Amino acid sequence: MKKSVVVWMLLLAFNGLSCDIRNMTVSLTPDDTKNRISLLYRNRYATKTFSSLTYKATTAISGNRHSGVILLPEMESQEHTETYSVMEVRGVYNFSDRWRVIGSFPFIRNERIINDQRQFVIDGVGDPFIMAKYNIVRTNKVEANEVNHRWTIGGGVKLPLGRFDFEYQGTRVQHDIQLGTGTFDFLFAMDYLIKYKKVGLLLSSNYKLNTYNEQADYMFGNTLNTTLNLFYAKKLKNLTFLPYLGTYYEHGSTDIEHGKYENNTGGSLVFGTIGTQLFINRIQLELLFQQTLVNQLNGTLQLYTKTGFNSGFIIYLINLKT
Repeated sequence: MKKSVVVWMLLLAFNGLSCDIRNMTVSLTPDDTKNRISLLYRNRYATKTFSSLTYKATTAISGNRHSGVILLPEMESQEHTETYSVMEVRGVYNFSDRWRVIGSFPFIRNERIINDQRQFVIDGVGDPFIMAKYNIVRTNKVEANEVNHRWTIGGGVKLPLGRFDFEYQGTRVQHDIQLGTGTFDFLFAMDYLIKYKKVGLLLSSNYKLNTYNEQADYMFGNTLNTTLNLFYAKKLKNLTFLPYLGTYYEHGSTDIEHGKYENNTGGSLVFGTIGTQLFINRIQLELLFQQTLVNQLNGTLQLYTKTGFNSGFIIYLINLKT
C-alpha cells in the first residue's frame, strides 16, 4: 500500500453577496486510493449597499441574524462588507479499497467593514469534522473501452469547538460570522463518478443536519449542496490535463431563533461552473470559475453571491511503499 503526505493549498475567492452554505470541498480527482494530509485555504467576500429607503422599509433591524445585516440608524447609506477566510488542515486515510476516513480541523478569520471602516475581526479555531466513507461500487478496469464507476456514501459529525459568543461593543454579533455554531451537527454524503475512455461525470451531494444551540437559543437551518461536473482527461507525457464544466446547487433551510423562524435566512443558489485541473508528476494545479445563474435567498437583508473563483496547488511530498 502506498502512503502519501500531501500539502494542498486551495484558494476559493468568492466575489459574492450571500452566505456560504457549503458543507465541504469536493475534488474532481478520481484517484481516491492515496492517504493524504492537506492544507486548504478558502475565502469568501460579500458586500451590499443599503440606502436610507432600505433602512426605513425594514422593520426588523436588530437581533442576531444569520446571513443578514444589522442596519445602523445613524447612517443614511451603508455599504456592508464581510470577508470569511478558512485555513483548513484535512486528512484522508484509506483502511481498505472500500473504507476511508476524512478529518478536518479549521482555523478561521472573519471580518466586517461598514462604509470602509473596519468594525471587528474574529479569528481562531473553528468547528472540526470527521467522516467515514464507504465505496458501495468501485470498478478498476484497465481497458480503454470499458466503463469505470464509483458510488460512495458517507456520514460523520461536526464538533462544537469554535467560539460562538463573540461580542462587538457589548452586543453579540450575527451567528454566521462567529467561529463556530456551538452544536454537534451531522453530515451525510453521496458521490457517484463514471468514466468512459477520457470522459467522465461526477455527481456529489452533501447534507448537514444541524442541532439547536440552547445557550445561544439559535439553530441554523439544514443545508444541502450538490455538484454535477462533466470532465475530460487528456494525458500528454508526464502532464494530465482535466478540464470540466458543470453546475453547483446549494440550499439552506430557514434558521430558528428564540423559537421563531428568521425571515432573512436560507434560500437557494445555482452556479454555472467551469474549471480545470493539471497534474504534473507530484504537483496538482486547479482553477475554477463560478457564475450565479439563480439567486433565491429569503428576506431582504442577505448578501447575494455573484461569482466565484477557485485556484489550488497540491504537492505530494512523501511517497513510501509498505
